[in-house]
Order: sequence, then structure tokens, then C-alpha cells
Amino acid sequence: MSTALWYHGLGIRDRGWHHMGTEFSGNTFTVRIAIDPSYLSCPGCGSRDVIRQGQVERRLLGRAR
Repeated sequence: MSTALWYHGLGIRDRGWHHMGTEFSGNTFTVRIAIDPSYLSCPGCGSRDVIRQGQVERRLLGRAR
């Protein structure tokens, strides 16, 4: 699948996100994206001097029409 769909359709490139890969399995597909570390900042004070403490996998359910 072309990354143009993710970059232009969902705007992930414009917000510091990068497409890492797409996997198809049965009737599901998984899209892996990651944020550019230069976009990270503290939600409290806004400082860019932050230490990452892990990552979170999020699953979204979509329905075909």
C-alpha cells in the first residue's frame, strides 16, 4: 500500500508522524506509525528536554461499508 494514503489522506507526515509499515492478515490490516522525537514535549511545561518512558500500542476498529 502506498504511503501517500497515510501522508496525504490522514496527514501523518505533517504532524511529525512517519509510516513504519503495513501488515495484512485475513480481514484485518495493521498500520504502524511512529512520532519523530523532535516533536515530543512535556505536556505540563512544554519543555523539549524529555525522557521517553515506553510506548503504547493503540488499536482502532473500523467498519467497511
